[in-house]
Order: sequence, then structure tokens, then C-alpha cells
Amino acid sequence: KRLYSQKLKSLQKDVKTVFGENCPLRTGAAGTSLALTLPFSGSSSALKEKAEQSGLALSFFKEKEQETTVVLSCSSMPVADFVPACKLLKNISQIQN
Repeated sequence: KRLYSQKLKSLQKDVKTVFGENCPLRTGAAGTSLALTLPFSGSSSALKEKAEQSGLALSFFKEKEQETTVVLSCSSMPVADFVPACKLLKNISQIQN
């Protein structure tokens, strides 16, 4: 439990570093994931396809017009991969259909 708490704090810090301090971010109930809302005018399936083509697996929480909320889990990757994965996600989410 302590390990995941530390990893989640690292993930939060790295997400804020890449996406900005005021990024829409919520902690999941289990304490091992974050919900990040991205401005994205395409569909979640288009975002998922772009992510998979880049080697990034995404889980979606909610999709509304002009934004998509993805779930980021700290349990599925090492801390050293958080920043590169966040940068990749930011890059693919900025590519509009």
C-alpha cells in the first residue's frame, strides 16, 4: 500500500509537470490511479488508436464533446516511465482528427 501511495504521488507530480499545474486531475477510489481530462475533439476510439500505434495502452473513463477523460494507473509501469508516457499522451492528444 505504501509503495502504491508513493508511486501515485510521483505520477501526480509528473502529470502536472507535463500537462500543467491546473490540469483536470482526480484520484481514483482505490488510490492506484488518476483520471485525467484531456481536451480532444476526436473520439475516444481515435485517441485509443493513436495511443496504441505509439505503444501506449489507454483506459477511458468518460467522453464528452471536446474532451476525453483517461485513467492513468501507477501500478502498471515503473516510475521512470511516467514522464515519457505523459509526454507521449500529451503529443497524441494534441493531434486532432
